[in-house]
Amino acid sequence: MKALARRILDQYALNPYDSHGLLHWVRVHESGIEIASSSGADRDVVAYFALLHDSRRLNESRDPQHGPRGAEFARLLHKEGLVDLNPTQLQDLITAIAHHNSHDRVEDMDGNSITIGTCWDADRLDLPRVGTTVNPKYLYTQEAKRLANLWNHEDAYFITDDRRKLLKTWGATLPEKNQPF
Repeated sequence: MKALARRILDQYALNPYDSHGLLHWVRVHESGIEIASSSGADRDVVAYFALLHDSRRLNESRDPQHGPRGAEFARLLHKEGLVDLNPTQLQDLITAIAHHNSHDRVEDMDGNSITIGTCWDADRLDLPRVGTTVNPKYLYTQEAKRLANLWNHEDAYFITDDRRKLLKTWGATLPEKNQPF
């Protein structure tokens, strides 16, 4: 994962410490894996989604094409051997990334809808970071709906030991623990 994360960060157009960067990716990973524990989603796809879904953003505000650009980047990284997924998993990843910021319905996507829905829910649970309240009616999984009611969004901005460990597996670092990001 370090080589993949380095490749992503080397081309990332934004500050990796801004609202769509590293700590957001960590929180998406964290909630995605938690949701996958009950939803049965493919954890490998969820993990790659966390790293890649905002990797091709060009700005911190409106960028409607970042999903399709990210999907093409994921395809390229797969060809380079940095994304190790079988063809079915890769298609789920590409679909999840390409449409994560659209208003498409999970049920209309080709592929494993529970995995795609888990990816989207993990991203949506972190919407308060940009001033948007999470509306459970737009969440796909029951676990995400439960988490939306429990999530302490103020705590989400602190660097925990688990988040620091995940960043280390990616070869990235952040400020000292328990400091707001």
